[in-house]
Amino acid sequence: MPENATRLRELFLSHDALLIASPENNSSLTSLLKNTIDWLSRDVGDGKGAASGLAPWRGKVAGIMAASRAPSAARGRCRTCARCCPSWA
Repeated sequence: MPENATRLRELFLSHDALLIASPENNSSLTSLLKNTIDWLSRDVGDGKGAASGLAPWRGKVAGIMAASRAPSAARGRCRTCARCCPSWA
């Protein structure tokens, strides 16, 4: 795993809550947000406990916000984000 992805994972693990804010992008998540979710959801090491791909997400209080010119598109991106984040859907 790249060094910056490891640092981001450690940052997520060290906090009790998350706020994810992103614009909608062509009726979907931005590439940056999707790739961030993918990197954080990877198992590391033996994949157990804090090394599990679910660990950065498990037990977190979360807020999800999206911006769009069309309110229904923003709501849809929030639902998509919740489905992409393991253990939130």
